[in-house]
Amino acid sequence: KWRLDIAWPSLLLAVEVESMAHRTRERFLADIAKYNALQDAGWKLYRVYTRWICNERRQLEIGILIVKGAFGAAS
Repeated sequence: KWRLDIAWPSLLLAVEVESMAHRTRERFLADIAKYNALQDAGWKLYRVYTRWICNERRQLEIGILIVKGAFGAAS
């Protein structure tokens, strides 16, 4: 029903990248519904801000931390 930015369905693990586009009322409410449904279905969800991963100097470092944290929480 929803599209996820990054997902590992076999682990029920997802990463959603939030941007300023998510600040509209409609998008905000849709995101709440999606995140609640994922949690109800047993998914572990990590939300990150676009600037956290788009800064070239820190992109790899932050990406590694997110994935390590996600997989650590899934084990």
